[in-house]
Amino acid sequence: MKIHKKQVEDTQILFVDNIPQSIYPPSGGYWQHMIPEEKIESALVLGVAGGTIPRMLIEKNPDIQITAVDNSKKVIDYAKKHFNLKEIKMKLFIKDAFEFIYETPERYDYIAVDIWKGIWFPFTVLTAPFITRCKDLLKPNGTLYINTPNLDVLALTELKGGLRDDLGNNIIYRWKRI
Repeated sequence: MKIHKKQVEDTQILFVDNIPQSIYPPSGGYWQHMIPEEKIESALVLGVAGGTIPRMLIEKNPDIQITAVDNSKKVIDYAKKHFNLKEIKMKLFIKDAFEFIYETPERYDYIAVDIWKGIWFPFTVLTAPFITRCKDLLKPNGTLYINTPNLDVLALTELKGGLRDDLGNNIIYRWKRI
């Protein structure tokens, strides 16, 4: 796993295997769509990296109680050194999110699932047991956000000029050599 940072104007970007994982200071990007409009008191963030989501939550909800989980000590250590991760008021666990959700007795107003390792996305996040457990960890009126890959972008980038058939439960991509 290769971890590095890049400065773009006033923003520092954390990369894991050349894929952006976090920005500092936080602004825009997909992360803004992971932050609920309503006030929340407690959050569980699964996938921390450089701390973009926790920072955005605190900016909107200064008194929020955040529990954060990331399975990569290497990424967290890098973020502590280069992204001021230590300044974020949160309980941080270096642990596998799939284990953590079954061990915690806590309930939350908000759960963010942003579990990536570079380009790798664990599709088990979209399985019934994982989603059901996350729902069970929500307080009444709690909200679950999950960042997933857009397979259309991946497939259609590689299959330029190809066709896409939406069959409901399946997407078929077609490309013909000419």
